Amino acid sequence: MGRRFQDLLNLAGKVFLQTHWAPLLQTQGSIAEVKVELIHADGRSVPMMLNAIRREYPSGFLHEVAVFLAEERNKYERELLAARKLAEE
Repeated sequence: MGRRFQDLLNLAGKVFLQTHWAPLLQTQGSIAEVKVELIHADGRSVPMMLNAIRREYPSGFLHEVAVFLAEERNKYERELLAARKLAEE
């Protein structure tokens, strides 16, 4: 790949990484179920969900990140919001 993970994030994701994820990884050692949008090679945004842990090795720290496609979850959340709006009318 040759790219850093943060290079795959949109601007909002980069800011969130620096202000929330990185501090949480340092203090708690993990983050879970964080919604992000990664930039695809063709330029489109792809909704993702990620979990990460910080591991210590003799050579230093390593962040292990698991990333999952979140398109179905986003669709489900939109449907819930639409149903809620309809119920409130």
